[in-house]
Amino acid sequence: MNISRLTTDGRVKADPRWMPGKNRVAFSIQESPTLLALASVPEQGGASERLHPRATTSEFELCWNGDGSRLAFLQNRGNLNLKLVLLDASGKESIFDPGGGFAGVRHPAFLPDSGRLIFAQPAAGGQQVGSCDLAGQNHRLITSGPGICEHPAPWGGWIAFASSREGVFQLYTCREDGSQLRRLTRHPGSDTHPAWHPSGKWLAFCRRTEGRNQFFRIQLDSLTVQPLFLGEAFERIDHLAFTGNGTSLLFVGEKGGGQDIYRLDL
Repeated sequence: MNISRLTTDGRVKADPRWMPGKNRVAFSIQESPTLLALASVPEQGGASERLHPRATTSEFELCWNGDGSRLAFLQNRGNLNLKLVLLDASGKESIFDPGGGFAGVRHPAFLPDSGRLIFAQPAAGGQQVGSCDLAGQNHRLITSGPGICEHPAPWGGWIAFASSREGVFQLYTCREDGSQLRRLTRHPGSDTHPAWHPSGKWLAFCRRTEGRNQFFRIQLDSLTVQPLFLGEAFERIDHLAFTGNGTSLLFVGEKGGGQDIYRLDL
């Protein structure tokens, strides 16, 4: 497996995402002690640049729809005021406002072919997977039950997510309407950050055990779990995502206390 370092500044980073049709990788970066910004870097590495250089409030956790015509991200619009911002191809903005207080959503993702977004949000009893349309309207909950649900990831009518509903975080799948709930992993450590391979046949995910993060894969038909990347050369690895064709895995790696975006060719 070949590993390429795409950024070199060592600043705090998160949420690398492949930019459809751009041959670039986007991510969140700690621009200053009080500002998270959206940035991108060429897929082969090089100088990074801000996506919204005029933004003066924190933006993070971005995602695109399949053809890259729509973008969504989280934006801090004041104290305890976190909005989900949706931009169409013309730059027209729509907002999903979950309400005041600690009601901000996390981990947005577009549902393919449905005209909706999914995200994790606070709800009675914990945190659930919810959705809204592309105008930020018609909100509804998808999951229910105890515990916390996070990192929802869609593919082909299914949603994979991590949940603590049975104790430690494990991986689950369900249909887009919340039906056919299925537990995928059973491990004493936590399993989070599921990422669908574009084939839909397996998921990559982050498994934390004995104080370290490692990347594993699980086959959806047999539920066979295998190591994917153990990250021995890193102090920490996290925030995994596939490139568009699924031949590489993007992740945040930490060395010497500095964090950068890396690409792992599979």
